[in-house]
Amino acid sequence: MTKAVATGDESVAVANSATLALFEQPGIVELSTSRSGKGKLSAYVLCTVAAEATFGLVGVRQGLIVHSLLLFALLTHYCLSGHGVPGGKGDAVLACLPVMALIPLLRILGATMPVREIDPIFWSALAGAPLWLAAFLSAKVSGLALSSMVFRVKSWPMQAAIGVSGVGLGAIGSFWGPLPPFVEGGWRKLILASLTLIIFGAFLEEIVFRGLIQGALDRAVGRVSIPLSTLLFIGAYVSAVPVSRLPFITLVGLYFGLCAWKTQCVLGISFAHAVMNLGLFVIQSLWR
Repeated sequence: MTKAVATGDESVAVANSATLALFEQPGIVELSTSRSGKGKLSAYVLCTVAAEATFGLVGVRQGLIVHSLLLFALLTHYCLSGHGVPGGKGDAVLACLPVMALIPLLRILGATMPVREIDPIFWSALAGAPLWLAAFLSAKVSGLALSSMVFRVKSWPMQAAIGVSGVGLGAIGSFWGPLPPFVEGGWRKLILASLTLIIFGAFLEEIVFRGLIQGALDRAVGRVSIPLSTLLFIGAYVSAVPVSRLPFITLVGLYFGLCAWKTQCVLGISFAHAVMNLGLFVIQSLWR
């Protein structure tokens, strides 16, 4: 009986050690990419775009079902692959799966949060707060460092120039299709809406799409990660903006993706995204 108890305690200790290793591992030491892995990655990208199209063009319920199946497939595939072994070899394609799971998770959170009794300016915060946590955890298991994505600045003038370019993007966006809805309630509410949009919109989107997803894809397929991450970025907006704005979203995604790939930093594009969004709000307010 004593031996059985000891064995049980040892099992618990091993399980706890494995759990701690999951959150403390510094990343996969060596990553490789197989041809079959690239095919699976392409299939997952297409499935993600199809799930977004289903959500936006077919119906919310059908879209949530497809996204739930996709989330289950991504995480199950990753877990059963035995990929997350600290300090071991791994497939760069498999390392993309946890970060790609953020897209269906974002859609599910956004559609299922009880927001009817809450002011619309806080809707993005309700879905964005748990997604920030999920982003940190997925970066850990995928061997990506969020701190280096944001603070590894090789050229501050370059990052500043990219950030300022958000002014021009906002001006272009104001002429490209309908503007975002105006926030009623005065300047105080507008400021709250702007802060929410910056933290849970611009910065979170750049961390997820350009930092994590494009960063993981870059290790698997190189510069092809730019159009792939842009395709996923467009898919996320299919149900949120009019079709007439999708070409503008495409140009923005490609521009931000190229900047992130060239500089290996998302700080400048995060500010550019924030400035662009704020510019659209200001222009819309002036034209109201």
